[in-house]
Amino acid sequence: MIKKIIPYCFILILVVSFSSCKDNSVDTTTPSYDLKFERDGLLDSIVGDCSTVLTRVIPLDSIDFRGVSKLKMQYNAHTDADISFLRFFYINADTAVNFVSLEGTDAISNMNSVEVDVPQTKQYFYLRMALRSSVCTGDIFHIKLRDLKIYTR
Repeated sequence: MIKKIIPYCFILILVVSFSSCKDNSVDTTTPSYDLKFERDGLLDSIVGDCSTVLTRVIPLDSIDFRGVSKLKMQYNAHTDADISFLRFFYINADTAVNFVSLEGTDAISNMNSVEVDVPQTKQYFYLRMALRSSVCTGDIFHIKLRDLKIYTR
């Protein structure tokens, strides 16, 4: 009896093996990004205690975002002050227009990239970095940003 079943099992295994090899490819291509801006190394670092609220503005560069749809920023940042922020902005008619805003330890320290819709403009862009804490323990707090890359697609 088993001798009669073995050929059928062998045929069944071959059929299952070959049927699983058919082309069921899934399109896993990701949209390509072009590097628009890069600044390696430390952009800025702020250190202070809880009674200090420090804000700095760092000029980046004139960047042309016309004709692109998405912006992807990759960076290396860290803060231990819970309400610190990083804001990327440009000036339009004497008003700062924020297009990327990262606030708090989770958004700044636990992420290394962000993707947003891009403003359709050619402007001079800036980074506003602020060190702020909601608790006063007497500790020294930090915020730093380094290795910034901006990609578009």
